[in-house]
Amino acid sequence: MYLQESDYNIGAENDPETFSQAISCRESKLWHNAMKEEMDSMASNGVWDLVELPNDSKAIGCKWVYKLKRTH
Repeated sequence: MYLQESDYNIGAENDPETFSQAISCRESKLWHNAMKEEMDSMASNGVWDLVELPNDSKAIGCKWVYKLKRTH
């Protein structure tokens, strides 16, 4: 997930490390919108299918990574 640092006066020290931090920080609406855009992009590109988990199988985990997009 990326936000433009130059657009929102936030710095690398403010990058959330967890979903909980992202949704409870001052920029939570921005992070939420970025996550929604990412999910919409993955759905429209068909990168995954939602299916029933077969018996005796384990689901793999996933994690959001929050980083500011920097322009030089």
